[in-house]
Amino acid sequence: MVVALIAASGISYFTSTPKVQTTHPGSTGQNLASGWKIVRTNLTVYYDAACIPVEVSYLSCPTVNTAAHSPSLSGVDLISYLGTYYYAVNFTYYLEGQPVTNQIWYTNSTVFCMSPPQPSSGYGACPTEPPRQLGITAPSTPAYALNQALGLELRLSLATDSLTGGLLVNIQEQNMLNRVNNVSASDQWEVPPANLTGVNMGGILGFAIYQGAVDLGSLSAAKPLPLLEPGSMINCPSCSSLQYYLFQPLSDNATAPPGGTFPYYSSSSIRVFLNDTVSGYWTSSTQFGYFPPGAYTVAAFDQWGQVVLSQFEVTE
Repeated sequence: MVVALIAASGISYFTSTPKVQTTHPGSTGQNLASGWKIVRTNLTVYYDAACIPVEVSYLSCPTVNTAAHSPSLSGVDLISYLGTYYYAVNFTYYLEGQPVTNQIWYTNSTVFCMSPPQPSSGYGACPTEPPRQLGITAPSTPAYALNQALGLELRLSLATDSLTGGLLVNIQEQNMLNRVNNVSASDQWEVPPANLTGVNMGGILGFAIYQGAVDLGSLSAAKPLPLLEPGSMINCPSCSSLQYYLFQPLSDNATAPPGGTFPYYSSSSIRVFLNDTVSGYWTSSTQFGYFPPGAYTVAAFDQWGQVVLSQFEVTE
């Protein structure tokens, strides 16, 4: 059964289906092999809980009308996963006449996961197999590269994400001078930004993960793992949209030139850092898999040609 998002004109083309409709019909309290449990099925949720799947799909949700109980979304399941309750729904909307369906797990305020995953937005794939720690061993201290001519230090830290068991990647561009640092924009990427993950903030930072041990000498010949879903849009395929950046003293805060803003942020001042959690990569155009056991190298890049490498190990 397909049900419509109701009570608002102009959005009747959104549809949702219960996440477990075809494979686990109506079994309340069912324990699944993936480690999550169906608590209730085919619910109708209202107001903010109805809007989250709409807004995360970059669409507008109607104004809340409590008298009409609008907006509302039917065909929603309530599940329990690792001690937390989530709504789960297969949400379909139409883009240029073509249906787009995402599986979304969410709470009353935030999205937990999406399938297919959207790493560029910070949403990993929803669990389809037993949750497991990947056995990631990462360095306890950050790696860094200092560009003395520019006064900028690129830092890379790795850790295990305690919630997902994946790899937490933290990258930061720090002004090492105790004064405002006027740094001209550049486009000296060691690897094309289109091959990187997390390229944002006017195209200042990005990273890639490689299988095996990679060093600066072998980096140009190495092939990065496809962390993003095939066909995903890269935010900044050609960067350096601003002429220069004003880094604040001893800070990762950067300000755009007067009258300028950072693309995708509509702000004249941002922190130049990147946090992302990864647990695997796309093995085909439709299949996402966990990192298999072995050694891996994370490479952080900036638009001034700096590169920082750090390795981690995955065990079962």
